[in-house]
Amino acid sequence: MGEEGRPAVVGLSGADRAVLYGGGPVVGLGLGWALPHVAQWLEGMPGLPFRGLLRLAANWDGRWSTLTFLALGALAGLALAGYADWENLRVTVTADEVTLAAKGRSDGLARAAVGGAFVDGKRLVVLGTDGRELARRAHDSKPAELAAAFRAHGYRWHDADPYAEEFRRWVPDSPDVPPGPAALLRARATALEHKQQDEAEDLRRELSKLGWVVRDEQTRQYVRPVPGA
Repeated sequence: MGEEGRPAVVGLSGADRAVLYGGGPVVGLGLGWALPHVAQWLEGMPGLPFRGLLRLAANWDGRWSTLTFLALGALAGLALAGYADWENLRVTVTADEVTLAAKGRSDGLARAAVGGAFVDGKRLVVLGTDGRELARRAHDSKPAELAAAFRAHGYRWHDADPYAEEFRRWVPDSPDVPPGPAALLRARATALEHKQQDEAEDLRRELSKLGWVVRDEQTRQYVRPVPGA
C-alpha cells in the first residue's frame, strides 16, 4: 500500500512508551531507595521546614520500610509516566481526516474542512478553508515530523502562520472589535490571568464561531477577523 494509504501517526511511538513506562518506575525505585538517606542528610540542616516529616522518613528504617519506599517510588513513577502519555498530543493524519487526541479528548477534522496547518511555537495549528483556526493544540513532537505527516497525505503545510501580519493586540474598549467578541475577550483575559486554560480554550472556540481568531503571548491576546466572516 502506498504512503498515502497508511495513516501517519505523530506522537509517542511504541518505543517511546516502552521507555516511558519502563523508565518511570525504575527512576521511582531509585528515588524510593534514596529517600530515607536524603531525609537523614536534610534533617541535619538547620532552618528547613517540615522537619517532622524529614525525621519520620529518616528514622523509618528496616526491610519492610525499605520495600514500602521502593513500592511507593515505583508506583509514583508509573503514575507520572501515565500522566505524560495521557497529556501528549497524538496526531493521526489520513487521506480523509486529521485526528488530534490528548487528555482524553479526540477531535476529528474532515479533510474537506482543512485548509492547511503549521506550528506556532509549541502548538500545532490546523486552519480551516475559510481562514479560521480549527484547532490550536499543544504538542511535543518535532515540527518536521508533523510537516511530513500532513504533506504525505496531500494537506497543505505552512512554514509559518500565513495570517501572521493580520493579528493585532487586543486591548479593552478597542473600537476594532465588536461588543460580542469583546465581551468574550474580556472574559478570556480573566481566565488567562488566573491560568484557567480550559476556560480560555472554550472561549477561544466561541470567538472562532463569531469570526475571530485569537492567539496568546503569555496573558496578552492578539486577534484577527476571519476573512469574509
